[in-house]
Amino acid sequence: MKTNWKSFILQEAKQPYFQKMWSFLKDEYKSKNIFPPRNKIFACFQYFDFEATKVVIVGQDPYYTKGYANGLAFAVNHNCAIPKSLINIFKEIKNEYGEVVADQTLIDWAKQGVLLLNRTLTVEENKPNSHKTIGWNIFTNNLIKFINENTKNIVFVLWGNNAKQLKSLIDQNKHKIITCAHPSPLSANYGFLGSNCFRKVNIYLHDKKIIW
Repeated sequence: MKTNWKSFILQEAKQPYFQKMWSFLKDEYKSKNIFPPRNKIFACFQYFDFEATKVVIVGQDPYYTKGYANGLAFAVNHNCAIPKSLINIFKEIKNEYGEVVADQTLIDWAKQGVLLLNRTLTVEENKPNSHKTIGWNIFTNNLIKFINENTKNIVFVLWGNNAKQLKSLIDQNKHKIITCAHPSPLSANYGFLGSNCFRKVNIYLHDKKIIW
């Protein structure tokens, strides 16, 4: 199998779990408000080639408020109020670097090789975690394995317990794992704010640093 995003997705699309999930999603998009828009489900892969991957940041599932989700974990579209988790992310960056360069879409990060990956890639309006059990966890677990096996020196940023479940899938002899609390207001003051996680990423990347 070729090592690129498209080949990975096409390979997964042949699997029974994915076909069942995709059939379910087709019906969901017809009858309910599902986010992000269907053409943005795989948006996190659209801004850089597989070989350019530097960092993987793992979120939970898309925002469930209409108009917010853009397919990138933690990011929101323009003209949306910035969610509290993203406010805390920007607060930590400002603490570390004195300024925040990216806007709330986080597209600037994606263009630099940051994969903003949710564990679950879709959600029903006003129902957080509503698609948690339809098959996305299989997809994202397989994706982490694919990245782990076919790259080296990637920084995996795992915030919170949900993301930390992926730790066992990553070879720490090949890659760097950075963990801390989730930026959610419920946990940000208990290990996220003050973690220096963005500086830690750039220390590992050396001359390939991300402009946060």
